[in-house]
Order: sequence, then structure tokens, then C-alpha cells
Amino acid sequence: MTRELKEWRPSIESFEQAAVRLAAEAARVVERARAEQERLATAEAAGGGEGARFSASWRLRMLARSMQRAQSVMVTPTDERYTAASEVLRWLDEEDGRDAPWRAEEAA
Repeated sequence: MTRELKEWRPSIESFEQAAVRLAAEAARVVERARAEQERLATAEAAGGGEGARFSASWRLRMLARSMQRAQSVMVTPTDERYTAASEVLRWLDEEDGRDAPWRAEEAA
């Protein structure tokens, strides 16, 4: 089994298919962000709904961190940017915990 694994290599087609799936997922995240922006604009135009604005803003930050996380994960260990990408991932994990809406409510 080990010998078979060492000899196996993914085809360029498998990389191309994965790239298509990643692009499709990124497009879905952008659409979700667009919808959140619209919710936020609607809430702000209505002059109220502080909770809706707070929630939409949090979801936008979460989506932005998801995109940053995906980009950082794609950096391979042999890439010169790997150390920086690892730091970005650590920072994003910390930021997820600090940006939790329920923690803001607890602090108030």
C-alpha cells in the first residue's frame, strides 16, 4: 500500500477540477456577502434595526475571514509565503473568538 501511494500522483485534470470547485465556492461566498451588504444597507436606510446591522456586519466579517482562511490554506509548505500564511491562519482563529457577537453582549 505504501508503495502504491508513493507512486500515485494526481493528474492535472484533478487540479483543474478542484480549481473549478474552489472558484464556484468563492463565487457563492461573494454572493452571500452581497446579500449581507444589501441587508445592511436596508437596515441602515430604515434608520433602525441595530440588531440587524450588528448581525449583518458580523456575518460580513465572518465571510471575509473565510476567504482569507481559504487563501492562506492554499499556500503550500514549500512556498516562501508559508510562514506568513500560517500566521494569518493563527490570527484568523484568534479573531473568530474575539469577534463573537455573544461575547460583545456579555461584556456590556
